[in-house]
Amino acid sequence: MNLSKKLSAFASVAIISAMSISLSSCDDKSDNWFFLQVGSYQVSYNADGYWTDCYKTNPVATLNLGPVLFSHSAEDSEWGGSWKGFCPSQSTDNKEYPSSERWMHQWASVTGTDANGFESGYMLACWDVQEPIDKIPADPCLKISLIGGNTFTPATIDITNSAYAYYTMLKGSDYSDPFDALSETAVHFIGVKNGVKTGTVKAYLAKNGSIVDKWVTVDLTGLGNVDYIYCQMESTDTGMYGMNVPAYFCMDNLMLSYDND
Repeated sequence: MNLSKKLSAFASVAIISAMSISLSSCDDKSDNWFFLQVGSYQVSYNADGYWTDCYKTNPVATLNLGPVLFSHSAEDSEWGGSWKGFCPSQSTDNKEYPSSERWMHQWASVTGTDANGFESGYMLACWDVQEPIDKIPADPCLKISLIGGNTFTPATIDITNSAYAYYTMLKGSDYSDPFDALSETAVHFIGVKNGVKTGTVKAYLAKNGSIVDKWVTVDLTGLGNVDYIYCQMESTDTGMYGMNVPAYFCMDNLMLSYDND
C-alpha cells in the first residue's frame, strides 16, 4: 500500500546494532538462538516516531537488525513518496482519528507500545495488496531472511494490529464498513527453502467479532528450517483492488535458531 510522505526533512542515516543469544552444547553444530527485540537496537527515528530512512530513495535504505534482514522499498512520484515492506517505529500515537486523517497517523501499534509494554520500538509492516498470492513472489514485499543467506528455523513472533488498521476495522472508512462477527483479517507467515514452500502459519488480526488490540504470540515452528519467511495478508473486506482495510500489522520479539557451522 502506497502512502503520501509528509513534507519534512528526514535524517539520512539509521544506526543499527546487534544483540544475539547463543546457546552452546557438546555438539560441533550447536544451535544459535537469536531473540530480536526491535527496541534493543539504536535506530534513528524522526519526530513522528518512525525510521528516518523510511522514504529514502537514493539509494533505498537497507534494513537489518543484527543478522536479520527485513525487506523495505521506497519510491518518489509526482504525488509524493511511498514505501512498503518493514519500517521500525516507536510511535505512541494510537489515538482514534477521523477516517480521513488516519493515514497521517499510520505509524503506531494499537497498544502504542512494543510487545513488552515499553515505548522503545517495534516493527511496522505494510504489505503490497497487488502482490500475487497464488505463487511464491519473485521479490516478496514482506520478507525476513538472514544476512549471508544462511538457513534458520523460526520459533515464535509477537504481532498486533496497527492503530490505523484497528480503527478502520472497528469504525469503517469511506472505503469499508465496520467489521462484524463474520469479518476476518489475517496474516500468513510462509516459509521457503530451495524455492519450495515449507509451510504456512495463519494468524488472525480480526475474527468472530473480535479485533486484536493487544500483542499476541504466534508459533512459527511449523515452518521448519527455511531460507526465508515472507508474509501476506487477507481480509473478508476485499474489493477489485485488494484489501479495503489498511494492509498493516506490527511485530516484535522474533525468536529463531540457526546452525553453528
